[in-house]
Amino acid sequence: MIEERAVCCQMLSSEAPQQSPFGRAIAFGFFDGPTSGVVECSVCGRSHRYDLVAWDANQEWRAFMFEEVEAGVFARVVAICSQLGVPRWPVWVPLFTDVDDAQRAKIDRDIDQALGGKEGTQRLVVADGLETEILAAWSLAVIGHEGMETAVADEIPRRLGERLAQLGRHFVVPALPKAYLWRGRRR
Repeated sequence: MIEERAVCCQMLSSEAPQQSPFGRAIAFGFFDGPTSGVVECSVCGRSHRYDLVAWDANQEWRAFMFEEVEAGVFARVVAICSQLGVPRWPVWVPLFTDVDDAQRAKIDRDIDQALGGKEGTQRLVVADGLETEILAAWSLAVIGHEGMETAVADEIPRRLGERLAQLGRHFVVPALPKAYLWRGRRR
């Protein structure tokens, strides 16, 4: 049973499905749902960048790696992407339809710069939809992935697969490159 009230992003757990606290999401990538971008917690205002790292066999549930970003990053990314159109919430997918290559490159650089601050807390978040229901969330320290930059490429998917299997569904966890880091990896 899903909790009626959204809990803060800092309180997400693997105990039971919870209403998503992410009232606004920007999707840099989209394939039948967001694959990468930035979200904002509607309870505490914290922001997180996210990347899709796994999905269940039916492609209904998705597992994302989240990393908390500095205060103000979400607002800066909204301002940058507003050059591409008016934001539409709860999930906004800015489109590069009316910009030339030079403008696109500048917007990409500006977004990368906005996201390039201090690294924050990292979590694995499993969701039916980032804006609707969070099925489970774990700190990477709990999963055992601190120091991901030194992890062997096969070890991360194996451990993620083990953790995701606890949800009772088979997840497809693709091989991740060695030294999987989010720095400069938006798409």
